[in-house]
Amino acid sequence: MQNAGVCFCGRIGNVVFCLKDNKRHLEPGKGECGRRAGYSAPDYCNIVTLHKDIVPYNVKKTTFFAKLDSRYKKSYTMQMKNSNKFTLTRVIAAPIFFLIYFIPVWTGKGAFLSACILIPLLAFAEFTDYLDGHCARKNNEVSDFGKMFDPFADVFLHLSTFTCFVISGYMPPLLYVLILYREFSQNFLRMVAAKQGTAIAARKGGKLKTVFYVASCFVSLAQECLVRTGLAQAAGLDMELFRTIGVVFYIVCVVLSYVSFIDYLKHFGSVLKKAAE
Repeated sequence: MQNAGVCFCGRIGNVVFCLKDNKRHLEPGKGECGRRAGYSAPDYCNIVTLHKDIVPYNVKKTTFFAKLDSRYKKSYTMQMKNSNKFTLTRVIAAPIFFLIYFIPVWTGKGAFLSACILIPLLAFAEFTDYLDGHCARKNNEVSDFGKMFDPFADVFLHLSTFTCFVISGYMPPLLYVLILYREFSQNFLRMVAAKQGTAIAARKGGKLKTVFYVASCFVSLAQECLVRTGLAQAAGLDMELFRTIGVVFYIVCVVLSYVSFIDYLKHFGSVLKKAAE
């Protein structure tokens, strides 16, 4: 163990913080911060790692970070924008919805309770799609990352719910596969465009498609909840009619999804062509 006075350093972002005799010395950039702080080999450490074996007995790691000004900690700590937090909510809600939907199927218990949870859960998840856009515009948080993260979260949520309805028999597998192909193709287009420095935001056709995705999900979920709560049987509802209506919604979803994808290809096809050259 070295004596007090050796280099005690670490890195936050591209800023190097050196502590010498319990005093903070800030050295920006890259390199061997110990030497710049006035130490000679081997009493220095590289900025990549905080070497605990050369930390003096009277200096602890907590002391090092406690002595950093809050302005430096704030500058080099990633802060997620509120709009992106709303978007992230949909990504988190997707597997939660899936589990709550199938737990009664797997266990044979909690069907009524799950029906009471699923509808407000999906409604809240879909409402965050409005909140993230509203928050981004209001707080000037519109970014290329948000333009890509928002449609990703939409697809993540909707494919999760569609999977539930395919397994339950509300959505024809053929329509599900067609939507799956479209979404993967769209995702590939976004990745290629991002590689070329272009962020593809949702267009009007894509937004209309999403509206019908949402509507289709609620039509199928309403059917399932009517069955789970026993209301369908008690009221003598014709569930086959509801199922047919749901299939019509899914057909419209497929048509709109491919029409919007053609629109994306029309406006961003040059990006694919450039990347393929």
